[in-house]
Amino acid sequence: MEVRESETVKTAVKRVIAELEDCPMSKLGTINHCVDIDTLNAIGNLDINSADEPHSISFYYCGYEVVVYNDHTIEIAR
Repeated sequence: MEVRESETVKTAVKRVIAELEDCPMSKLGTINHCVDIDTLNAIGNLDINSADEPHSISFYYCGYEVVVYNDHTIEIAR
């Protein structure tokens, strides 16, 4: 799954989880309790070739393990 150009990483994660749960995004819990939002949204702006910067961030949200990579891809597993 990928982050769309028109959305933040936070919105993309909520969108994908809502699709998996077959519910509106508004029915999901707040993601702010699971991960630092500034770090989450910044991950897509990191240099993919930099050895000094993390290439992903992982956390649990709504029962799913979420991994967001700095190439704007998202992996979600139950």
